[in-house]
Amino acid sequence: YEKNKFNENKIKNLIDYEAMEDYTLEALQRKYCGKENIANLANESFTEDKQGNYLSYKNIQSVESNYINTNEEGIYRQILSTYLSFAQHNEDAENEFNKLLGKTKNNEKFNSKPIELTSLIDTLKPNQVIFFNEAHHKPKHRYLVGMLLKPLYDVGFRYFGLEAFSEEESLNQLGFPTLDNGFYVREPTMGNLIREAKKIGFNIFEYDSEGKNREVEQAENIYNKTFKYDQNAKILILGGYSHIDEKDGWMAQQLNLKYNINPFTVNQTSYNLNKISDKKLLEIVTPINKNFNCDLYLNNNLPIINNCFSSNDSKEFQIDLPIKITNYYVLLIYKKEEFEKINNPIPVFIKTL
Repeated sequence: YEKNKFNENKIKNLIDYEAMEDYTLEALQRKYCGKENIANLANESFTEDKQGNYLSYKNIQSVESNYINTNEEGIYRQILSTYLSFAQHNEDAENEFNKLLGKTKNNEKFNSKPIELTSLIDTLKPNQVIFFNEAHHKPKHRYLVGMLLKPLYDVGFRYFGLEAFSEEESLNQLGFPTLDNGFYVREPTMGNLIREAKKIGFNIFEYDSEGKNREVEQAENIYNKTFKYDQNAKILILGGYSHIDEKDGWMAQQLNLKYNINPFTVNQTSYNLNKISDKKLLEIVTPINKNFNCDLYLNNNLPIINNCFSSNDSKEFQIDLPIKITNYYVLLIYKKEEFEKINNPIPVFIKTL
């Protein structure tokens, strides 16, 4: 009890309301059932820092036991592999994602032959519309597209559409990507891909949709932002996984059905599980089981040598840190002129310390 101003006994409020939050239904589910939306948890962790918390993958790893052997394990693996790739832990990202697929697929054999980048460029040049797909946790898929930008621009390609990209007006105003430009733009190679395309002169546009008819709406957006105003447009698209499929109602097929535009589709995701030591750096694959209907299949094991493409040279350097590292830190490298202009540009390079 405590005395009030009238000297009367009054029950003192000993309730710790902040502690009570740990006993809400949502908190208990999170602690014991693993039912919290892992995508929301990961995003909240990343966005707690204005520059992006590129160590957020550690928070995701800390709740792994909540999701293993549950219905949520698949999405957990996908989210973790994506956030590992944001921090440029690319090998860890691939290993994490491969846990979804099982050892059988990782050892899958297929017929393939090496292809030089120049030969791939020659194959692509005659086409008016080219669709590449990517595995969102594999920056090397974006890296290949980045190396193709200048050769394709030189033969007339001017439009470059990206999945899960947004705020194209802010990109045009600033001239460089920020964290506001979309989820996958957080990854430095994707950010540098956009920088490279802007530097070369591409018109970068968003085409994605969250509607119920996503594939149809994506195809409509591509047409409305290109061919509707420019019938001679030459277009490059980078989308995820099945969206470039030319059957089963996916985006590429919708573009053909509705507008009689048949894109040349390049699949990088169906045959990409073999170790680099087992395969050449870049190969054309003869598909065994055609789950996809694409024009060209690649096994892409390219090492990312310079993820800045032609914007900056890549070289090794040493930084002497003034403190003893007893915990995890991350080094974010920015373009000086971008960081002075706005507080959330995409880092050009990341190194976990």
